[in-house]
Amino acid sequence: MKKIIGSTQQVHWLGLIVTFLFLTSCGGPSASKYAQKLCDCSEAFSKAAIQLRSGTINQATFDQIKKEHDACMGEDNPLEKLADDPEALVQFKAEFLIELEKSCPEVARNMGY
Repeated sequence: MKKIIGSTQQVHWLGLIVTFLFLTSCGGPSASKYAQKLCDCSEAFSKAAIQLRSGTINQATFDQIKKEHDACMGEDNPLEKLADDPEALVQFKAEFLIELEKSCPEVARNMGY
């Protein structure tokens, strides 16, 4: 009987540990998803600042493109979520830049990444 109880407790603790590890690994923002979102939302915006400086577009056009970009990106900012965890923030930024360069190098370059 003692062996069964010990075994049950071990299974219980193992389950809690696995759940904790899962939540820890999946709980934070995804750098690759955020990079892909930036790629999807930023093609026109990444060129707009260059076009504004060169005089190809005017300020009103730039403002409209920025407004569309901001709407596409939404309110979700993973950098704000990680502000209290400097280590996770550094890791997120590194993963984000790598993914951004892989997914859309032209957008990354145009936006100064």
